[in-house]
This record gives sequence, structure tokens and C-alpha cells, in this order.
Amino acid sequence: LADDVDYMALRRAEDSAALAALGAEARHLDLPEAPMRGYDDAQALFADFVERDDIAASLTGAIAATMAEAGANLLMGPSALGGHVDHRRVLDAMLDAMGDLATAFWRDVPYAIRHEGARPDSRVTGLEACAVTVADALPRKIEAAALYASQVAFQFGDPAKVGPALEALARRDGNGVPVERFYATPAGLRALQP
Repeated sequence: LADDVDYMALRRAEDSAALAALGAEARHLDLPEAPMRGYDDAQALFADFVERDDIAASLTGAIAATMAEAGANLLMGPSALGGHVDHRRVLDAMLDAMGDLATAFWRDVPYAIRHEGARPDSRVTGLEACAVTVADALPRKIEAAALYASQVAFQFGDPAKVGPALEALARRDGNGVPVERFYATPAGLRALQP
């Protein structure tokens, strides 16, 4: 991106558009992404946490407050498959905030596509693994993912490859039937089942 591009504003606009395609609404928190917290290059995003990254407590509090305010009954987030620092921080905060909430962790894309044998964080794999059929929702997921214009070319090589890559992952995981795989608490598992 050009130096004059407001990266956070761009990503938040993409979030809003993608969530609208899914029939949901974005609720952005006033918290910075990794590049604004001292992760200065691509390698740093997958390395140890930097000393000045103190977002954990703020993120835990924000998740708990947002869940309570929204009256939400299912907390969902990344399983940190791939090891991106933002995903790991969100996972840490979710584990701290979840209490008795129904909770489910998805497998992070594109890492689940790129590294077929990659494993989520060990604190997640101790939960129940499940698969939810997503045949009806998959076209909307693909449409939403394609709206992240700042990411798709880099992550998938070409925007036209987003749909085929997501569909191939969903069908691979479900032996031909499109599914989404999660790790969930018992209450999360019940909430995910139709």
C-alpha cells in the first residue's frame, strides 16, 4: 500500500463491506493491529511478541464488554493456526474472557489452505473438534472474502482464486461436502449444530 493510505480505515471499510454481504454488522474496537504495535515486517508477524505489545488486557476487556453489551450467546474467533501475532493475541483474549460462554475457534485461512497439516494452538486442540455443513453459506463466505481487496491478491495470488480455494478447502474437509471445521467448548458445539 502507498504510504499515504490509512491502513486501519481501509481494513475497517473492508470489514464492513464483507460483514454486510453476510448480513452482519461490524463493531470495530479502538485497538491497533500488529503493524501499529511494533511488528515492523512480515517475519515479525509470525515471531515472538514484541515487548511493547501490551494489547492483551485491553482486548480481553473489550471482548467481555462487547459480548455482554450485545447479549451474544456464542463467542467465535481464530485458533491461531499459522501463528500470526494478531490471531494469537485474539486467541489469548478469548481464552481469558470466555468463562462459561459458548465458544468456538475456526481454522485460520489462508494458513489452513497453505499448510494442510498445520495445527492450531495447543490450548484449542484440547476442545471438541466438529464440522458444520456450509453448502448454503459458502457462496456468501466467498463473496465476503473477495471484498478484502487489500488482502486477496497477496494471500491467494489472484482475486479470482479466492472462491476456488475456499471451496476446495471446505470440500476437502468434508470429503466432498462443504464444511467449516471448528474446535468448540461443549456449549459452543451445541450452538454450532443446527
